[in-house]
Formats: sequence, C-alpha cells, structure tokens
Amino acid sequence: MVYTLKTPYRDGTTQVAFEPVDFMARLATLVPKPSVNLTRHQGAGLRSPLAWAHYTGQTRQRREANRQY
Repeated sequence: MVYTLKTPYRDGTTQVAFEPVDFMARLATLVPKPSVNLTRHQGAGLRSPLAWAHYTGQTRQRREANRQY
C-alpha cells in the first residue's frame, strides 16, 4: 500500500509504502481502547455556584458584568 503525504517530509519524501499488515498495525494504534473515557472536563468541576465563587473570588453579578459579547 502506498500512502501519499499531504506535505513532504524534510528529506523530500512524498509517499510512504506499507505492507498491508504493517499499515493495519499502525491504524490500530490510533484507535482508543474501549475502556478509555474520551470525554474531557476542564475547570474545577464544582457544581455549586457558591463553591465556584469561593474558588474564583467572583460573584455572579461581577461575572456577568465582565462577560463580553
């Protein structure tokens, strides 16, 4: 199997040749395991607005006043 690269490597290589088994092995490493959680959460994970205000030092009125549209 020959794969054509979108941008050439620094050495000028524009195509890469793989045996079918090697190509499938490389693809298999990109697929996550079924037990891996793909959902990512950011922030402190605080559900309560009071707890959020405690950690950030902001009240709801001040937060809404600083919001830019």
